[in-house]
Amino acid sequence: MAPAALTSLHPAGVAAAARLPTAAAAASFVRVPARSTAWAGVSVAAPRPRRRAPGVAYATAAAEKSIYDFTVKDIDGNGVSLSKFKGKVALIVNVASQCGLTTSNYTELSHLYEKYKTQGFEILAFPCNQFGAQEPGSNPQIKQFACTRFKAEFPILTSSNYASPVDSHEGDRTALLSFKSGVWGNLSDWSSLGSMCNWTGVECDSRGRVIHLFLSHSNLTGVISPAIGNLSVLERLELDNNQLSGILPPELGMLSSLLELSLYNNFLEGTIPETLGLLRNLTYLSLESNNIKGSIPEAVVCNCSSLTYIGLSSNSLTGEIPFTAHCRLQGLNELVLYENKLVGAIPPSILNFTSLEWVLLYDNLLSGALPSQMFSKMPNLTYLYLSYNNFLSYGGNTNFEPFLASLVNCTSLQELGLASNGIEGKIPSIIGNLSANLYRLMLHDNKITGAIPSAIKNLSKLTVLSLSNNMLEGPIPSEISQPRLLGRLELSNNWITGEIPKSIGIAENLVIIDISHNRLQGAIPETLSNLTELESLSLHHNQLSGAIPSGLSCSMRLDLSYNKLTGQIPTEIAGLISLQIYLNLSNNLLEGSLPLQIGSMRSVRALDLSANKLSGTIPAEIRGCVGLDYVNLSRNMLQGSLPSSTGTLPNLQVLDVSFNSLTGVLPQSLQAATVLWFANFSYNNFSGEISKEGVFAKLTDDSFLGNPDLCGSISGMTPCNS
Repeated sequence: MAPAALTSLHPAGVAAAARLPTAAAAASFVRVPARSTAWAGVSVAAPRPRRRAPGVAYATAAAEKSIYDFTVKDIDGNGVSLSKFKGKVALIVNVASQCGLTTSNYTELSHLYEKYKTQGFEILAFPCNQFGAQEPGSNPQIKQFACTRFKAEFPILTSSNYASPVDSHEGDRTALLSFKSGVWGNLSDWSSLGSMCNWTGVECDSRGRVIHLFLSHSNLTGVISPAIGNLSVLERLELDNNQLSGILPPELGMLSSLLELSLYNNFLEGTIPETLGLLRNLTYLSLESNNIKGSIPEAVVCNCSSLTYIGLSSNSLTGEIPFTAHCRLQGLNELVLYENKLVGAIPPSILNFTSLEWVLLYDNLLSGALPSQMFSKMPNLTYLYLSYNNFLSYGGNTNFEPFLASLVNCTSLQELGLASNGIEGKIPSIIGNLSANLYRLMLHDNKITGAIPSAIKNLSKLTVLSLSNNMLEGPIPSEISQPRLLGRLELSNNWITGEIPKSIGIAENLVIIDISHNRLQGAIPETLSNLTELESLSLHHNQLSGAIPSGLSCSMRLDLSYNKLTGQIPTEIAGLISLQIYLNLSNNLLEGSLPLQIGSMRSVRALDLSANKLSGTIPAEIRGCVGLDYVNLSRNMLQGSLPSSTGTLPNLQVLDVSFNSLTGVLPQSLQAATVLWFANFSYNNFSGEISKEGVFAKLTDDSFLGNPDLCGSISGMTPCNS
C-alpha cells in the first residue's frame, strides 16, 4: 500500500478511532509516515507538522474551509460530498494494490471497519498511484481488486487529480521493461529504444497497445513482476515452458481483458491468488506442472464463467474441488486436475457442465461413491479418468452397474480410467453398451469380482483392455478377441481359470498380452503364432502344459516361466533375432539340449532357462548374444565345460550356472570380464585353481561351494597347497 496520509476528525487519531468515543471531533491532523505502516498497533499521540501527500483532501483547524466543504468522486465516478460524514470519526487513507503491505493493510482496514461501522466510524479510501506507481490500475480494476479480493465495504473514492498513467502505450512499455528487469532469458531486443511492438514475443493491436505476450520456451528464469498487471488490454499471456519461480502475482487479476493465461511447466510456487477470479473474460487457464500449493479458490473457478479450459494438474493442491451450486461453467470443455492432493467427492454441480469433454481427476485423494448420474448429460465427454483415488462403487461398494449405466449416453467417450480405487462388484454386461468409440478401458488394480462378460465384444474399437490386479474368475470369454483393433490385453493377477482361447490368435493387432499370475491350464494355443505384431507375451505363473509352439514370435519380452511346459526348446524360439529384452522359460519341465541357434539373439538382454531338465553342453555359440547382461542356467542337468566364449560377452553382469554337472576349469576369460559383478558356479564338478584376480577378487567362496576339486586364494576356499 502506498505511504498513507491519515486525516482524522478526532484529535487522538487512529488510537481514538479504535476506542470510538461519543464526543464530536474538535480538530484534525495529518500524519504522513516515511514508509508504509501496518495499521495494527498504530497510535498517534499528537499532531505532527503537516506534509502534503497528493490526492488527499486535507483539513486543519485553522483552514478557511473544513473537510466537509469538499466534494470528491467515488470509484464509479459519482460525486460524493464529504459533508455526509459530518459527526462521524473518519479515517482517510491512500491505498494501493501493488505495495508489499497491500494484503495486510486492506485486511486490517476491513476488520476495523467491520468492527466499528455501526458506531459512527467511516474509512474513506483514496487510491493513489503517485507513491512509486503502486496503484496503476483503472478505476474498474481497482474496484474489482478491493471489493472482490478483500470484500471491502467501506467507500473506495478517487481523488480529483487521480489518473492512471499506465493505461496507455507508454504504460505498456513501462510494464514490459519492469517485467524484463525480473527475468533472465531471450529478451535481448527489449530496450527503451525502438517500438515495443517489434520486441520478441510482443504483439500489438492497431493502436500500438500490447495484446499478446508470447514467451513460451524462451528459457526465462526469475520471477513474474507485479507490473505485468498494468498491461490493461492484454488478451493472451503465454509464459509456459520456462523456469520462472516465485509466486503468482495477485496483480494478474487486473488484466480485465485477458482471455488466455498459460504458465504451465515452470517452478512457480505459493497459492493461486483469488484475484484471478476477476478475470471474467478468461477462457483458458493453464497452471499445470508447477509447485503451487493450497486450495483452489472458488472465486477463480466459479467467477470466471467464460472458462473453457481449467488446467491445474501436477501441483500440490489440497482441499476439495470448489465447484458450488452457483457455478455455471456452461462452456467448460476440459477439467484437468490430476496429480494433486485433492480430497472429498466429485462436486454434484459438475452435472451442469454439459459441455465437458475432458475430466482428468486421476492421482488425487478423492473419495465417495462413483456418481450414478453426474456424467449422463455429457454427450461430448471424451476422456474420463478417475484412476488412483479412493472411489467406491454404488451400494456400499457392491454394485458397479449404476455408474457404468450413467455413461451409456456419453456417446463420444473414448477413454475410461478407473484404475486403483478399490472398486468392488462385478463387471455388468451393460459395459457392452458404452460408446462405440471407446478404445481404452482401464479397470486394473481394484477388487472387481466375477467373470469377464462376453459383452466386451461390442466395444468394437477397443485397443486397450486392462483388468489386471483384480479378483476376476472363470474363463476368458472367446469373444474377447472380437474387437479387431485390440492391441493390449492385460488380465494378470486374477483368479482366471480354464484355457487360453484359441480365438485370441485372430486379434492380429495385439502388441501386448499379459495373462500371468492366474490359474490357466491346458496348452498354449498354436494360433498365437499368428500374432506377428506381438512385442510382449507374459503367461508366467499359471499351470500351462504341453509343448511351446514353435511359431511364437515377440520383439521385446517372452515370459513362459513357472508353468508345467514340457518338450524341447524350439529352435525357432531360441533363434528369435528380434527379441530385445528377455527370454524367460524358467521353472518348467523342459528337457533336451540348448539349441545352437541361441547365438542368434544378438539383442536380448536377459536369458533365464533355470529350473528345468535341460541337458547337454552350453553351446559356444552363446558368444553371439552380445547384448546379454543376465544369464541364468542354474538347476538343470547341463554337462561339459563352461565355454570360454561366456567370458567374452561384453555386457555380462550376472552369470548363474549353479546346480548342474559342469566340469573342467573355469575359463580365464571370466576373470577378464569388465562388468561382471555376480557369478555362481556352486554345486558342479569344476576343478583347478582359482586365483584372486580380476573379477574373481569380488567373489567369496559362496560362489564356488559344492566343487570339491576347486582350490585357491578366494576367502574361505581351501588353499591349493593344503
